[in-house]
Amino acid sequence: MDEQQAVSLALDAMSSLDSIRDDVSELKGIDSDILAFLKVQAAEVPQPDEAELAPLPLADFEPSQVFDVAASSFEDFAHDLMAFQYMQLTVSVFLLLGVLLNFGATLWLAFSDKWRS
Repeated sequence: MDEQQAVSLALDAMSSLDSIRDDVSELKGIDSDILAFLKVQAAEVPQPDEAELAPLPLADFEPSQVFDVAASSFEDFAHDLMAFQYMQLTVSVFLLLGVLLNFGATLWLAFSDKWRS
């Protein structure tokens, strides 16, 4: 590369950097406008009082609103849980059996011609 080509390459790079700098300054201007708009909107949002944020005491609830866990519901839950685990175990055994059969068939197809000869 001669000196004239190097100078033209440097000038092209400088003009590219200037255009990038202009684009970045435009983006910064847009971002600052958006941030200013969001700050104005955040200032307009009313903040809740601490009394509104405080949790309600349990005494304010009626007895019909409080959920009481009965022993029968726990027995039903335990039965459903065991049924789900049994189903999950059965499906897992069938999947394992399928994978092992697939692996065996693949090995048979890969090596059967070599075993016969």
